Amino acid sequence: TNFSWVEKVVQKNSNLQQLSMRYCGITDNELTELIVPFISTTTTLLTLDLLGNKITTKGIIPLCKALDFNKLISVN
Repeated sequence: TNFSWVEKVVQKNSNLQQLSMRYCGITDNELTELIVPFISTTTTLLTLDLLGNKITTKGIIPLCKALDFNKLISVN
């Protein structure tokens, strides 16, 4: 995947509070493979910005489930 760098950034920044990935061309698969697992386990992220990506209902459903686990995150 083209977004393997996201995993590296997230791993090296364990205190990450904001993650903006506006207009990165993120698809449902990339969302569910990279971002949803991070959201499910992070305790520091407060804001996630995914504006302008190629995310459909297929990706939104797992994202919502992850956000249900972590209610601290605000998503744009």
